[in-house]
Amino acid sequence: VRDASRTVVAKFTVQPGAQFPWHSHRGPVVVTIVSGELTYLPARDCTERTYAAGTSFVDPGQGHVHTAFNATRDETVFIATFFAAPAEGPLLIPGSPGCS
Repeated sequence: VRDASRTVVAKFTVQPGAQFPWHSHRGPVVVTIVSGELTYLPARDCTERTYAAGTSFVDPGQGHVHTAFNATRDETVFIATFFAAPAEGPLLIPGSPGCS
């Protein structure tokens, strides 16, 4: 990332059964699970990866379409650090679903 000043940190609370729409980001995103579990599903290989509290992963962004969801009965809380975030507008770029 060329300009680190375009970094945004956000806290998300995901209700049980909730899913993000298929999307990408302008730059990479570091996701840290604070509580619960989050399942990440990239369109490139359609392999679900579940991350529990205390773990982190990197979403490469830049056209890598994915979704994420909470498949548990409890809330999931995570912190996302967005690099190359836009100065205005949404952090998510809509993408086409890659998996059924």
